[in-house]
Amino acid sequence: MILDEAERICSDRVSGSSELALKTIDLAIRGLGTGVARRDLERALHLVMKTFKEMISVKNVVSLLLKEIGSAEDDKALETIARLRELKRQLIVSKEKIASNFLYLLDEIGGKLAVMTLSRSSTVLGCLRKAADKGFIREVYVAESNPLSEGKITVAQLRENGVKATLIHDLAIGIYSRRVDLGVTGADAVLLNGSVINKLGTYMLALALKEGGKPFYVATDTLKVDFSRDMLRFNRVPEKNLLFEPTPASLIDAIICEMGILRQPLDEALENLAKKLFRHS
Repeated sequence: MILDEAERICSDRVSGSSELALKTIDLAIRGLGTGVARRDLERALHLVMKTFKEMISVKNVVSLLLKEIGSAEDDKALETIARLRELKRQLIVSKEKIASNFLYLLDEIGGKLAVMTLSRSSTVLGCLRKAADKGFIREVYVAESNPLSEGKITVAQLRENGVKATLIHDLAIGIYSRRVDLGVTGADAVLLNGSVINKLGTYMLALALKEGGKPFYVATDTLKVDFSRDMLRFNRVPEKNLLFEPTPASLIDAIICEMGILRQPLDEALENLAKKLFRHS
């Protein structure tokens, strides 16, 4: 059943928000391709969106999927599937562009660099792998990111690609920040004021790097930007939410996205990005 597939996605606590968005697109494609009732498919998609409400990319993708499914004619399912496959392709290509923009930043800094990150982000993994292939990376320190310990997976995947990677305790971020040249994380949401919502520990990492005079970057695609401003309330995360936290724009040197590198002041950069994206809408 399509609802069972949706529940499997909802139980995924390892994949990053970009990967979850891609899995949700695949869910919709399978549903349309196998003739699942529109009502059941919409119900499955709403379940995914409700489960990952902090992840703006999942919310944005589900909104697009619901719009496509709602307007699709029964005899034109193949055309809708083709559009969804193109959406998936664009998301994959955006990761490649982000990695290229990350290399541009590293080239500005120069040398073989030590980098710190945390948790697991498929976008950040792509950036680090490409940077290592080009000889920019000396070593990567990865905070474990409890309680789910996704950092262990990041370290394993980096080592599989021949990257020297060291797992560190979350509480050691401050000490190890002295050994690195920069920090980079992904984001579950980017707010128009320039702050980001990401896994617990991001704020501590950004603060430690700022104290040491070292840059902190966020690598993410524009699908995670909350142009609706609905997520501004997450500047104050409820105490019961122990997995995500806000990091203010003042601690972020740049946001690396597929459209380029957004630098300070980030609120102005994001407003300009919004105008660029929606000028024809």
